Amino acid sequence: SGGLANATIVDSLNSLTGKKLSALKVAFIPTAMNTEPGDKSWYIRNLNQLKDLGVYIDVIDISALDKETWLSRIKECNVIFVNGGRTTHLMECCNKSGFTQVLPELLESMVYVGVSAGS
Repeated sequence: SGGLANATIVDSLNSLTGKKLSALKVAFIPTAMNTEPGDKSWYIRNLNQLKDLGVYIDVIDISALDKETWLSRIKECNVIFVNGGRTTHLMECCNKSGFTQVLPELLESMVYVGVSAGS
């Protein structure tokens, strides 16, 4: 639930993608945090963990964009990184946006990383 918090997890991501970290494109989905009150330093920490790895990061909120837009942007990436927050809000948005329906197909060629609610 702590993201890419240690070398073992990072090595696993590298192994699963079969690419150098510098070649990774990450679709960072922050949607779960939208209704979560309070300090969001954990969100910034997760973004910084990715930034420190030198990966390309595209922040894609599936609740704020139409399906055509978010889907085309996700398809440009190799990793789907779903950040934490409120699980019920995330699932509501995944179902309403159509993300739940397209996820199995996306996972045929992409790696999914879930943090907390995103797990």
